[in-house]
Amino acid sequence: MGTKRIHRYCLGWTKGYYFTLIELIIVIMIIALLAAMILPAIGKAHEQSKRSGCLSNLKQLALGLFLYADDHNEKLPASASGLKVLCDTRYIVPKIFLCPSDRLNRISLIDNYFHNRDNSISASYHFVNYYRSDDEKLSMLVPRPAKYALEWDLYGGSYDSANAKKRNHAINGGNVIFFDSHAVWVYRPLWFKKNKPVYMP
Repeated sequence: MGTKRIHRYCLGWTKGYYFTLIELIIVIMIIALLAAMILPAIGKAHEQSKRSGCLSNLKQLALGLFLYADDHNEKLPASASGLKVLCDTRYIVPKIFLCPSDRLNRISLIDNYFHNRDNSISASYHFVNYYRSDDEKLSMLVPRPAKYALEWDLYGGSYDSANAKKRNHAINGGNVIFFDSHAVWVYRPLWFKKNKPVYMP
């Protein structure tokens, strides 16, 4: 059987023996196999780093809320417009309202408080006091603070298909920070069990 051969000068060498076409194909297949094994791991590590950045954002938001509460008789800012005050008064900077995994929105300043909107305080996250009126201020001193969510990934574990593209971390779940300042990743099946701001004073 005659096997086609590719001389090494085709690969930039002027001397040496021959590579067979089969050998070349085998090398390419091995490289493709290694790439198929490595690339998903790289992608997973990249998403993990984004989750960590998201968690850091939530911690900074919580710190800004705690500082605000310290200056306002332990009360949180009321409503979404009240949360915008955190930026206006320099408690926090605008960019932390954007999750690193959020592919829809951009942040350069804060000029609105609509859900999933560029330059919004709810570009990527939701706030327990979001829907309250300005005269309804929620106290930071809630009973069992480790149980109640303060801020969380917008649509993080939602089964709402209409908002599928708005989930920061696809269908996996989302980060949640609680009133006692501990923050955790909550997987989708547990989302409505753990991320539930059920405390309403």
